[in-house]
Amino acid sequence: MRRGQNKTTSPSSQSLLSNAFELREEDLFALFSEQLPDSMYLLDLDDQDVPGKIIYTNDAACRIHGYPREEMIGRSINELDKEDEARKSDSRLDKLRSGEVLTFEEERRRKDGTPFPVEVTARTVEWKGRRVAFAIDRDISDRKQTEDALQSSEFQFDNLITASERQAQERALLDRVRTILADE
Repeated sequence: MRRGQNKTTSPSSQSLLSNAFELREEDLFALFSEQLPDSMYLLDLDDQDVPGKIIYTNDAACRIHGYPREEMIGRSINELDKEDEARKSDSRLDKLRSGEVLTFEEERRRKDGTPFPVEVTARTVEWKGRRVAFAIDRDISDRKQTEDALQSSEFQFDNLITASERQAQERALLDRVRTILADE
């Protein structure tokens, strides 16, 4: 038996194995993108009429934003941003066109207008002969709530320490006054 040859693999099982790897790229792309728990988008970077036009999105993005896929496709990505965040979109799209890989936090908007924080990672890729941005948005609402709770807790702790230090200073001052009064 030659080195590297597996004696338990029959010719028929080798054929099945090679057929399993002959999935079309589109099938693999759909399989992986629909399994992501995070929002995923492909954005057309060259569309002059709709900057950052969504040409593909996964089920997670539709569910998180509250839109059916038909309403997401063709929309500009900045339509999903909170108004003050949308102003940054053109600059970010320019950076993607120049080949930069971006990671940033911003607030998105659901269909009902409810804002929620996301962490975005995006880069430019070639897809079907087109230059597109591949972007993943992770809903970081839970992380932000935890950070806020921690910050609040730190603030309360600092206030307790400050109050405790103040009480210690007041006690020391009262002790000095008592000592002075006792000496008189």
